[in-house]
Amino acid sequence: LINVLSFIRKEFDVSLSIALLYEDSLTISALAKIISDHKLGLAAHKGNERTDLSNEVQNVYKMLLTSTEPPNYTAAPRLLTRKKIVFLTGATGYLGSEILRQLVTSASIQKVIVHVRAATAGKALERIIHAATLSKWWSISYVSRIECWPGDLGAPNLGLPAPQWNILTGECGPDESISGIIHNGAVVQW
Repeated sequence: LINVLSFIRKEFDVSLSIALLYEDSLTISALAKIISDHKLGLAAHKGNERTDLSNEVQNVYKMLLTSTEPPNYTAAPRLLTRKKIVFLTGATGYLGSEILRQLVTSASIQKVIVHVRAATAGKALERIIHAATLSKWWSISYVSRIECWPGDLGAPNLGLPAPQWNILTGECGPDESISGIIHNGAVVQW
């Protein structure tokens, strides 16, 4: 989505917010009209307001922590007390490291599966520890709550082996299911 916004800004000299692209009612035709209206100075779209990224991260975090009872579900007590497993990309960056800190310090999160660009799980963990140490929040006690999956966002199936891909896509047993995905990573080319 960031690439789409960047393209629109470069090609049409129009700055739009990412919130606009997340609107359920947005169609290609509607987006074209919004760009056209901006170019002509006719209208400012309500999605053009600035987004408070810190507030948005907090809202996602609160949403992950909040469990609501599914209607007519008899096993709700088990589900409501079950700790969550979260899949996180981009954890070695500035924002990603903070997201990871909040997740591993939360009592409602059992484990954070971290997708890291690395050759092995050990090398991936080293990158996580390095980023967290630079951010001054690392504690060895967090190791038990972090599982590193080395991979590549630009590769098919994120560069994950079939068993991990099956867990990520929900093609596994309910005990291995991932409760939430926070995609904070980006494809990088060095």
